[in-house]
Amino acid sequence: DNHAEPNLQEQQGCTALMYASKNGHEAVVRLLLDNHAEPNLQEQQGCTALMFASQNGHEAIVRLLLDNHSDPNLQEQQGCTALMAASQNGHKTVVRLLLTNCANPYLHTQQGYKAMTYASRDCHIKISLMLLKAEYTNFWQGTLEETMMKIVTITILFHLCLGTHHLIQLGF
Repeated sequence: DNHAEPNLQEQQGCTALMYASKNGHEAVVRLLLDNHAEPNLQEQQGCTALMFASQNGHEAIVRLLLDNHSDPNLQEQQGCTALMAASQNGHKTVVRLLLTNCANPYLHTQQGYKAMTYASRDCHIKISLMLLKAEYTNFWQGTLEETMMKIVTITILFHLCLGTHHLIQLGF
């Protein structure tokens, strides 16, 4: 009870909550949130505690942050989101958790990359399919170009899955 400030930011803008979330310290995250740490603070590059936890696959911490009103759709300076970070790093359970807590799979970076781009680029097929399903609910939403990209993505994923199936049959 020394009245420490849980939202104090160091020179780069990081908070204790961000460090604890990044490094998987669930008990510390819980303690900080119980003492009114703000989960939506952003450091200099725009990253949040949720982005750090998602990037590193800390599912329990992601759940804690979401339960404490962490916004899954905040974007850092380049446009990346927690969903993109989890998708790129192959954290399937975190992706599912973010999607069920209203993470928007349509958000994109300044370069035009979406969570689907990162997942498919890094060959995370199950995550790509999960994101495709999330996008499929509103398949025709967006411009003609975006709809065509969805069709191309489905085609590529189909061929990847087919190729993987054949490799398995061949014993690779």
